[in-house]
Amino acid sequence: MEHIVSSISADMFRIIGVIGFLTYVASYSSLSFRLISSESIVYYVLNTSAASMVMISLAQDFNLASAMIQFFWIAIGLSAIALRLADRHRKSRAAV
Repeated sequence: MEHIVSSISADMFRIIGVIGFLTYVASYSSLSFRLISSESIVYYVLNTSAASMVMISLAQDFNLASAMIQFFWIAIGLSAIALRLADRHRKSRAAV
């Protein structure tokens, strides 16, 4: 793992982190302006993606508190996605 991290430039980690930040902002803004719903899978995919990108950026400049937040956000996001997919599956089976 350390070899992979050392072969990627610090700038690339920062770029990934900034893209994660922008994804967080886009997700929250879209929710705030009612472009997406908190019930939609899109909202959770965006948040989980953002947290994953920020977590990747932490491989370069680790911060425990930030890593804990990102881990929590990823875990909640994956759980919410799984719940919504299960609901969709149940609804589609009930319609048949």
